[in-house]
Amino acid sequence: MKPLKYICLAGLILLPMQTATAAAMEFRPQPLHRVKPSERNAALKYWEASAGMSRELSTALGELNYEEVGMTPESAEKNEAWKAALKAAGGSNAGEWLHASGYTRCDFEVRYEDGVGALLPHLGKLRSGARLLRFEARRAIIEGRPDDTARYLAALIRIGNHVCGDGFLISSLVGNAIVSMSMAEIREYAESGRMTASARETIQRGLDQIDEKDPMRIRAALVGEQTIMLDWIRVACTGPEAGAKLASLLFEVQNQDDQGLTEVNRAIIEKLDEGGLVREVVQTEKAYQAMLDAWDSEDPDEACKAVAERMKRHEFGPLAAELCPSVARSRFVASRFEKDLKETRASLDTAKIAEPAEVE
Repeated sequence: MKPLKYICLAGLILLPMQTATAAAMEFRPQPLHRVKPSERNAALKYWEASAGMSRELSTALGELNYEEVGMTPESAEKNEAWKAALKAAGGSNAGEWLHASGYTRCDFEVRYEDGVGALLPHLGKLRSGARLLRFEARRAIIEGRPDDTARYLAALIRIGNHVCGDGFLISSLVGNAIVSMSMAEIREYAESGRMTASARETIQRGLDQIDEKDPMRIRAALVGEQTIMLDWIRVACTGPEAGAKLASLLFEVQNQDDQGLTEVNRAIIEKLDEGGLVREVVQTEKAYQAMLDAWDSEDPDEACKAVAERMKRHEFGPLAAELCPSVARSRFVASRFEKDLKETRASLDTAKIAEPAEVE
């Protein structure tokens, strides 16, 4: 045993060192670009999560037919695709996707100034992550973990909300598909008799995060594309060859159903000088406004179909015919989503609630 005086001496020496260390930590300069946890960008966390998904797992998840898998261990054990997905999942990183979905802020920092050339590589990655969470939600049902099921399904809704904030219609449609995936699973779960009260509450909180006025921000995307695309044209396509510049960029990425009409439109646009293109942009502004007015009308479905017909007749010119999205199709998707959302809420209201012991 060491003499008491040495122990006391060691304490006297270490105490100032510990105090100095604590003081140094307290006043240590923080990294220049440090972001508070509550203010972090979910987009970066999604990228990290996507790096942890193997191609084998993504492929296996794409092969699943959930109607065939069912919600019981007996039905799942008979499904070869399900067993392959379980094997590929291994140490699934679904927790990382859950974590990322929990952030409020999500900015994928799209290069809007590139106009039609703007890249959206995150869309495919988030769809893959969404498939993983659906898989984990179903696995949790089968294994009798109702609270985990609810967390995964609520996370899918948050991911869909994050995706549709880019201002592009394609982003809203991908977000729509992700949330629709969750709602389909929710309705089936509600009808199974295996949903607990706490699970229902978690799911309801997730659904409450959907904007009732503009679910999946499809209308907002029409406004976004109007601003993004027309501002890009004004900056990128100027001078005597303005139309030719636009045509070389626009038609490189377009994939229209009617190639004959597209070639006619291209021939017209290519010949425009800056003044002529400015006039086309003004007409296209009017087309977008007509779409928004139709969207806000008392009968938006029929009004949007009427605007789509006006587009086909070149009432707004060739640029609008090529640049503007199909408002009738967009309105159809939005209406179907609204119907599905209403049915999903109703299924929760009428769900037969199970006691925790009944799903173990």
